[in-house]
Amino acid sequence: MKTKTQQLVLTAIITAMALASYTIEAAIPPLTPVYGIKLGIANIFTIFTLYALGTPQAAAVLLLRNVLGNILKGQILTHIYSLAGGLLSL
Repeated sequence: MKTKTQQLVLTAIITAMALASYTIEAAIPPLTPVYGIKLGIANIFTIFTLYALGTPQAAAVLLLRNVLGNILKGQILTHIYSLAGGLLSL
């Protein structure tokens, strides 16, 4: 059983890694001819968090990654679409 502090630190580290992969993936041009389709590498961190820590921490990683990533990219409107798809998958 992990303590609350360990869970918080692990969630923060995973969120940082997911945000880094999210911004790197946003810088890569799309590999498909359809605009807006990405590989979704940052979702691997959310799935890992869901498996390792549970649903509340996975939702926190998903929300923080999307909010901070869209702020960094300057695309606030895409935040709504990414949250809708991500929260439906949990």
